Amino acid sequence: MVHFFCITEPGVLFNCTFFLNFFYMIKRLYQFLVYDIWRITGAELSRTRRYFYSFVKTLVLAIRGFERDHLMVKASALTYYTLFAIVPVFALIFAIGRGFGIQRELMSYLAVEDGMTVQLLHLLMEFVERYLENAKGGLFVGIGIVFLLWSVISAFRHIEKIFNDIWQVKKDRSLVIQFTTYFSMVFLLPILILTSSGLSILLQTIFSNEEMFGELSHFLIQTIKILPYVLNSLIFTALYAIIPNTQVRFSSALIAGIFTGVMFQIFQLLYIKGQVFLTSYNVVYGGFAVIPLLLLWLQISWLIVLLGAELSFSVQNFSNFDFEFDLKKMSRRYHDFLLLSVMTLIVKRFVEEKEPYTSEMLSSENEIPIRLVKNSVNQLVDAGLLIAIDKNHTRVRQFFPAIDVSKLTVADFFERLNTQGEDLLQIEQNEHLTPYWNVLQNMIRNNDSKSLTVLLKDL
Repeated sequence: MVHFFCITEPGVLFNCTFFLNFFYMIKRLYQFLVYDIWRITGAELSRTRRYFYSFVKTLVLAIRGFERDHLMVKASALTYYTLFAIVPVFALIFAIGRGFGIQRELMSYLAVEDGMTVQLLHLLMEFVERYLENAKGGLFVGIGIVFLLWSVISAFRHIEKIFNDIWQVKKDRSLVIQFTTYFSMVFLLPILILTSSGLSILLQTIFSNEEMFGELSHFLIQTIKILPYVLNSLIFTALYAIIPNTQVRFSSALIAGIFTGVMFQIFQLLYIKGQVFLTSYNVVYGGFAVIPLLLLWLQISWLIVLLGAELSFSVQNFSNFDFEFDLKKMSRRYHDFLLLSVMTLIVKRFVEEKEPYTSEMLSSENEIPIRLVKNSVNQLVDAGLLIAIDKNHTRVRQFFPAIDVSKLTVADFFERLNTQGEDLLQIEQNEHLTPYWNVLQNMIRNNDSKSLTVLLKDL
């Protein structure tokens, strides 16, 4: 056995085998997480391993997405937009609350007993009251109402834009749909808050009756304390399902919603309790101490929300990243074979008058990794060989041949692929390149086998 030694002190050797094995293990783990695990499909694994590998892939993809999507920067941008829109949004919420007669309940829901948070709440409420007083004076007519609407819409549009970036969606909703969706959310928020607060108080009142519930009374009251976690989870689940302009599976939104709801509530508790240890801010900033704490709260809160959005994307799409790095190394032969196979399967499906293929159906029925399928159908759509139509007005795409299948030959198929895109140079006007162009055209169009035997140095 060969032993490796390290020099720790002059004249003293130390066995380095342990450290070499450790670094080798780290290297192998990195290789597995970055490359190898993405080459393993679910069909190759047992159920237990499939679930474990899916969990690992989801976690790795979410971590990669944190860096790829620059979530820290986007959380900072949302902090700015929130500061700009927080007073108009709260004014709108409290105006709706007044209309329903629940303003006092909203205030009691927001009220807490910790010093700096009380200062922040009072400062915010002063701004809101002034905003609403101006509304009573008629300033909402004209510039006031336009500013409120623009503040709310711009804040929500920016949130949707970031969610779409995470989901890699390029198309935004129409302005009409955005307007109705955003104001529906603002309208429902005070009702949800009141329902949650009222339900919690009602249940605590009922379950505190020890004569009726006996020893279960204390247990039931403690159980009610998880209601904020449940409510937060449901709210974030709805946000992750609705905001991205794409089809989000409920399971993906639910997993991310539970994660974000629990983390968000835990952070709120830590933030409130932790202010006791930040009394030095009062000495330095005085009454302005609430401002840096507000910025910190907004930044971390948005970061938690964006992490949840990244998690929902990862849960739903981790299989789309199988063979991601191998695609860059795919041979031209295999690339053409894959395109021909996918096109032929879709054509045969069309001829047999069966339900048109979706990407997921192509992948599962023919055991082709979903990423390879989606990459192939996108290229075929761009080449004009396929058309994609949304299934039953959903965002699930079905694929149909774009040309007459009774006349489509293999030669026509590759001719369309080879002519996809634009020719950058005017070959006919370039006497240096024209001979090579003619050889290529003869070989492709006329099936000139003699061109294949010509030496490159003789062209």
